[in-house]
Amino acid sequence: MERDQDQSNLTLPPLVRMENICVRYGNVVALDGVNFQIGKNEIVGLIGDNGAGKTTLVNTLTGYCRPFDGKIFFDGQLVSFRSPEDAQHSGIEIKYQGSSLIETMSIANNFFLGREPYKHLAIFGKELRYPRYVDRRKMDEILGQEMDRLRIRGVNCFDDYPGTLSGGQREAITIARALHFGVRLLILDEPTTALSEEETSIVLNLVRKAKSNGLSVVFITHKADEVFQVADRFVVLRNGRNFANVEKGSIDLRQLETLDMYARLTAIKELSSSLAHQISTPLTVMKLSVEMLQDNFSVTARKDEFEKITSMLIRKIEALQYMVNNLLDYVRPLVFNKEQVHLGELVASVMEDMPMKDFKDVRIDASGVDQTILYPLDRNLIHAALSNLVLNALQSSPPHATVEVRAAMDKGRLHIEIQDRGKGMDEDTRENVFNFFFTTRKAGTGLGLPFVHRIVEKHEGSLDIESTPGCGCTVRIEL
Repeated sequence: MERDQDQSNLTLPPLVRMENICVRYGNVVALDGVNFQIGKNEIVGLIGDNGAGKTTLVNTLTGYCRPFDGKIFFDGQLVSFRSPEDAQHSGIEIKYQGSSLIETMSIANNFFLGREPYKHLAIFGKELRYPRYVDRRKMDEILGQEMDRLRIRGVNCFDDYPGTLSGGQREAITIARALHFGVRLLILDEPTTALSEEETSIVLNLVRKAKSNGLSVVFITHKADEVFQVADRFVVLRNGRNFANVEKGSIDLRQLETLDMYARLTAIKELSSSLAHQISTPLTVMKLSVEMLQDNFSVTARKDEFEKITSMLIRKIEALQYMVNNLLDYVRPLVFNKEQVHLGELVASVMEDMPMKDFKDVRIDASGVDQTILYPLDRNLIHAALSNLVLNALQSSPPHATVEVRAAMDKGRLHIEIQDRGKGMDEDTRENVFNFFFTTRKAGTGLGLPFVHRIVEKHEGSLDIESTPGCGCTVRIEL
């Protein structure tokens, strides 16, 4: 029965339709042509990183922000709310992040907020319009009924101040208020922030009850796992623009989390690309300058100290260049050009590029590479991937250790293995090592292995790591 009701809602005109919404603050574009709609009796999860434009979008809907361009329709009518109060009169209630309750007012006064019931003085059985008095008894009666209807426990004295309430109870008062006053659209901005798991469960149940009572809900969050439990549809914003709009039935939680992460990473790509390019040139100039000092200037006094300082500067600059190159590798689009590649020559080229002077007596053994292999690969991409993996292996290896590189064909597939004799990884590290920005190294970026994974996927291959703490790691690639 509930499924039939949900299906019928899809055919109804939306409660809210926002078209081409643009908001600017001076030269800053907060929203850039955003389209957004909310169906009747629908829960929409509005997802995005900080600065994505989520709060600005709902502020524009409720009249708190004025759009530079765009149209807003509410229940089919073109509207332009002048203030949040104006939107409230039309049945839109917004609860901002943090408490929406006034700490110096009682729980009852917070519930009614200017909509208190009054009793009037009667003379000879006829009520006078004035004077009138707030009906405290009626307020407590209504509030008690709403608490019972929503099964909100632990709120016993409505004359108390909000300081006596838990985080979950504060959210419950907001939702109960919306239900009682016939709100048609309830907007919740990060409603589970700083709540315990139990209180979060209470709030999610109240959101479900809000829908069962006919409300539409916008659930703003960055916690995909929570909103996935209650939302019918998910809208993802990125940098003030639409990024995705998906129905719950067409996506699972893991895909939603990936989509949210991808939106964040896309934003980071845009920022990091600009940043990395701006840093790259000065670093090159700095390195060349230090090398010129080291090679061309004759120092007689404290010569050893001079060489020590310049060598340290070069190492630090190289470390920064490595991080910048990782960022550029990640943000740069993968141009895919397959050709027949002699694998033995490719591995030899990778070995030549390794900074072996930085690793005490560690050597690379590539005798396990079948020198007869010719295989269709993107030479540059696979070279970058193997370079990253071999360098990781060298960095993980203790002095006098050997990094082994092996390659062979099996059933028409290319198998490559890179093995080190370092400390290895525990299970938690191994599960997270391909996640963006996860790193166990102090100077690491957490982009190297995700970049390798991206290259392997581009070749329709697989990448796996086998490791036991204390026994090193073996990275296996199948292409």
